[in-house]
Amino acid sequence: MTFLKFPGFDASFYASVLSNMTSDRQLARVIEQQKGLYKVAGESQDWWAEPSGRLLFEARGAEDLPVVGDWVQVSLGGPSDRLQILAVLPRKTLIARRAIGEGHEAQLLAANVDHIFVVSSLNYDLNPKRLDRYRALVRQSGAAGTLLLTKADLIDDAAIPALVAEVEHSFPVLIVSGISGVGLDALREKLTPGSTAVFIGSSGVGKSTLLNALLGEERQDTGGIRESDSRGRHTTSSRSLIPLPSGAFLIDTPGIRELGLWNLDEETLQESFQELGGFEGRCRYRDCQHESEPGCAVQEAVQKGELAPERLNSFRKLQKEQAFYERRQDKRKMIEEKNRWKAIHKAARRERKNRGDD
Repeated sequence: MTFLKFPGFDASFYASVLSNMTSDRQLARVIEQQKGLYKVAGESQDWWAEPSGRLLFEARGAEDLPVVGDWVQVSLGGPSDRLQILAVLPRKTLIARRAIGEGHEAQLLAANVDHIFVVSSLNYDLNPKRLDRYRALVRQSGAAGTLLLTKADLIDDAAIPALVAEVEHSFPVLIVSGISGVGLDALREKLTPGSTAVFIGSSGVGKSTLLNALLGEERQDTGGIRESDSRGRHTTSSRSLIPLPSGAFLIDTPGIRELGLWNLDEETLQESFQELGGFEGRCRYRDCQHESEPGCAVQEAVQKGELAPERLNSFRKLQKEQAFYERRQDKRKMIEEKNRWKAIHKAARRERKNRGDD
């Protein structure tokens, strides 16, 4: 695959990088990720590469390491068959969630994506509150977003409008089926030449089936529907960037079981619930939390039926969750800083002792 001469590479955006790059380095794009290894594509061939020791040492966290979709600088020579990834170029967009566990680390999903397709199946997986999380994830990334409601072939056409009404506030909605072909032409129109898109969603919602339909061949394994819960089976196990016949690129990702938001700021959260914004400005108090404060226009809108209480409850839940993790993050930073200074003081005492000052 050729990327540097492909419209997907924005030479003007990376002009300063190109002008300062030395002859022993080459630009490439990360097209596949397998644990600590990355497949990168240059102008004429693909290689397996790994982050250099310096890149790993200087990384403040996962957000400083490569992910599928990244443009990177790699070394042309080396002691092994693998190239060294020396630097990650600035990103236009970044999709990241909070890693599963007690910490507040990031797990990167993809970078330099133009369009995020959140995939949810009509037959079982439709969950408005979960889609609120995806809406915030998309707003935070900087990319455009569309909700793909899949498996339309398994649902009575008469039932679809009511299902769409439950979630249409979240995204622009497109009804699709990789089996019957419904909506595929409209989806292809969004996959413009040179653009990069990504499919994200739970396991078994039909991402791989859609990808195969777009490719016109059975490239990705697909799983059938389990009779016990009507869910599909998990099939994709790694992230990879795949060229489409249209000239676009699509990143297929493993299913997401838990979507924790990472470093979500208040402004992005507010933008994810735009219908609240029409009422917030009318509250008596500027810092109104929309709970029990007198003169709360949001609560009044709920009571009048102008705002669905489920939307307000979902907003509050995400707001409180983010505040909780911010407090934990601050506490962790305090502990890390304290331990750092303890180590500094211990080293200083040891140095004084060696000099005989004590």
